[in-house]
Amino acid sequence: ECKCGFTCSKVLQNGTRTCTAFVILLVLATRWRVSAASKMSGYLDKVFGELMQDELQLDVYLVVGLTILFVFGAVGCSLAGVTKESQVKKRAWIITTFSAGFCFLVSIYACNEAPINWDFRLRAVLMGETSLSRFIVHFFRAQAVLDLVLGVIFYRGELNFLTSIVHHTAYFLLCNWMLAHSCSLMFIICCLEELPTMLLGVGHINKKWRQDMPFGITYGILRVALHSFLCFTVMTYPVPDDRLGVIRFNFGLTWFLHTHWFWGWVQQQRRIKSGSDKPTGSGSPMTHPESPSTRRSPSFEMLNISGSVGSRSSSRSSTSSKAKVGLDKIM
Repeated sequence: ECKCGFTCSKVLQNGTRTCTAFVILLVLATRWRVSAASKMSGYLDKVFGELMQDELQLDVYLVVGLTILFVFGAVGCSLAGVTKESQVKKRAWIITTFSAGFCFLVSIYACNEAPINWDFRLRAVLMGETSLSRFIVHFFRAQAVLDLVLGVIFYRGELNFLTSIVHHTAYFLLCNWMLAHSCSLMFIICCLEELPTMLLGVGHINKKWRQDMPFGITYGILRVALHSFLCFTVMTYPVPDDRLGVIRFNFGLTWFLHTHWFWGWVQQQRRIKSGSDKPTGSGSPMTHPESPSTRRSPSFEMLNISGSVGSRSSSRSSTSSKAKVGLDKIM
């Protein structure tokens, strides 16, 4: 082991696997664009264009669809034979995990298409929207509202004031603003950052699927490195636009939170590796970078190498908090 407390070989091994999988995904996406995306693109544009004709109806469809998804997930948890307490914790991650995975995949597709084309530099066209980017804002808003509503009913103990109520309310308002000002393309690019949230959620639903190091690595690549670039290009955009103030505020705030939480996670992993940081029943401020409490807000939940699920939120005990904070996109 290194003096820093990390097992270098394990870090290298996990990092290599994660980066390789990420590169393969991007290569496949590029090949898909070249070979078959044109036909699919035209079809999807038509579908989403029709959906946008009645946005109120779209919101109803999204809420109903996500509710049905939650019901199936909750029933599955019940049939799995886990304890009642464990069922509650798993329910809290059903919508978040699906939402993160869906947003990430849609973002991959959108970044492959015009007008983004994997060029993330802010320019006039990216200050606008497409039918797909507008749809994803509706989707994100619907899941944020539904997560709070279902949370109050089915997993209230897992809700955290800051990472659930404040975070979801803030994103609800931001989504309304983006829809009103027709600027959602930068948001759909940021949905690439949902990958670590999905990994975190999957680990909460099934401990056997928990991957601490891939989560941290993807968080660093997407929530810190990519977000830093996006933040830079937004802050240096030279063309005057009345919407830039709100956009810059959101990017600046989330950049600070992402880097702060990531550094906290790195420090925690070092202590865990050295054996000086062991989970206790007290409310540890260590949270995982991507969870609904961490789920959709930035904070690194206590992911231990030992495999035990730590505190779900930075302000609650390891047994009661929803630490769904995952850099989860506070954009």
